[in-house]
Amino acid sequence: MGSSRKGRRAAARGNNAKAMLYIAFVVLALAVVLVIKGSTLKSRISTLKETQASLEEQIADEEARTKEILAYRDYLSSEDYIKQAAREKLGLVDDDDIVFIRREE
Repeated sequence: MGSSRKGRRAAARGNNAKAMLYIAFVVLALAVVLVIKGSTLKSRISTLKETQASLEEQIADEEARTKEILAYRDYLSSEDYIKQAAREKLGLVDDDDIVFIRREE
């Protein structure tokens, strides 16, 4: 009976060693996968940060453009612009303007 106990213990130790080796392999494989995924995510984060910076710059440009357009709209509705356009495009004059007419002979 003594030798059969030793054989079972040795077989159990061998099975335990195999199981520990399998577990170590699985843990190592999981660690490799996590490292690969981590580097992929870092790359994606970097790309997204660049995209975000570009979009924020575009937003700032569009906000500046909006301010320019609003200022131009205000100018177009001002009395000064209306008078200038009436003079240039329609040839209208104010009541107190002196008009010189050139006659061709």
